[in-house]
Amino acid sequence: MPTDDSAPAITYVVSQYPAISHTFILGEVNGIKAQGINVKVASINTPDRPFEQLTDDEQIAYDDTLFVKQALFKKLPYYLLLTLFTYPRGFFGSLWDTLKNCLHNPASTVQKIAYWLEAMVVADLAKRQGSQHLHAHFSTQGCTVAMLAAQIMGIDFSFTVHGPDEFYHVGEQQLEKKFAAAKFIICISDFAKSQVMKYTAFTEWDKLHINYLGVDTTQFSPALQVHNNEIPVLLCVGRLVNAKGQGVLLQAAKILIDRGVNFTLQIVGDGPDKIDLEKFSATHQLTQHVNFMGKVNHDQIQKLQQKADIFVLPSFAEGIPIVLMEAMACGTPCVTTHITGIPELFTHDHDGLLVRPGNAIMLADALEQLITQDDTRDRLKTAALATVRDKWCIHQSNQRLAKLFIQRLS
Repeated sequence: MPTDDSAPAITYVVSQYPAISHTFILGEVNGIKAQGINVKVASINTPDRPFEQLTDDEQIAYDDTLFVKQALFKKLPYYLLLTLFTYPRGFFGSLWDTLKNCLHNPASTVQKIAYWLEAMVVADLAKRQGSQHLHAHFSTQGCTVAMLAAQIMGIDFSFTVHGPDEFYHVGEQQLEKKFAAAKFIICISDFAKSQVMKYTAFTEWDKLHINYLGVDTTQFSPALQVHNNEIPVLLCVGRLVNAKGQGVLLQAAKILIDRGVNFTLQIVGDGPDKIDLEKFSATHQLTQHVNFMGKVNHDQIQKLQQKADIFVLPSFAEGIPIVLMEAMACGTPCVTTHITGIPELFTHDHDGLLVRPGNAIMLADALEQLITQDDTRDRLKTAALATVRDKWCIHQSNQRLAKLFIQRLS
């Protein structure tokens, strides 16, 4: 469905776009455009990779995205004067609120002033687009800028809450103010919704909407040719940070090796924990079994998931991971942790295995079960494919989201 003049015009405000860890935003933007929504994206930061390393879809998105810091650096005086004369009331009102916030936390004064300046760039893009609504993903940096830009322009904003990290700094991120100020809030899970309910008045719960994210099951699907790995391949994809739990995975790998279980573990991702994880692997003689593959593009991840025998995600904190949906759609049995929104994705021992977070022995037991039991892998694979195709399709998610935008903005 092509965009038309009668469709709502929305400006998306995100912290970084395109980005490997947020590929779902690209799928969402393209999906609601296909439903007739007129969308432009303002990204606070430039992409996480050079242009030539972006996928084809990401390069197209790059060419149609306004990079806020980049634009502000080039034309700061222009945006100050433009905003002052176009929105004088919004200019001074948002400045006053920003200065009050600085008094509460003087250490972050420079950051808060930067958000205010960035909001002027977003306001200009929204005005040129004819947008009467701003939408942010995550309730953090991008949402702060969207809220200020909406205040400058005198229009509404909304945002999508993922969690759980967003709920760790409620005061610092002004979450209660954002929850109260937003026209509506989209939650990606019941868990996320419950956390927003915790900080909002009962009378405002009707502006909370659940819209599960999804996976493109036409792109992520089982390989046409069945793979037969002589040595079982375990795959883990995620940033190398404490919250993703790769340290527990390496502990579990050591347990499996001590039990005489043979496997290859592919760890995809990069991050601040990389050196420590590699050091642990070398110290405990895991290097023959563990391969750190670094940062990998989204289209390459699909191929790795199709070739893997087991997908493992031992996280301590997640929303509902898209990467789990992708593995399920590729027919790869999953082992993950029973935390936050993950139990909403699948049921233990029906379409995946759930273990307690931080428990290396339980994780090793679950991995050994799947490595050694072909029938269990096949059973979980069949059920997971049915689940993801029935409940977690990105096209259904985008249709629901477009319908919600049209209803709330009409």
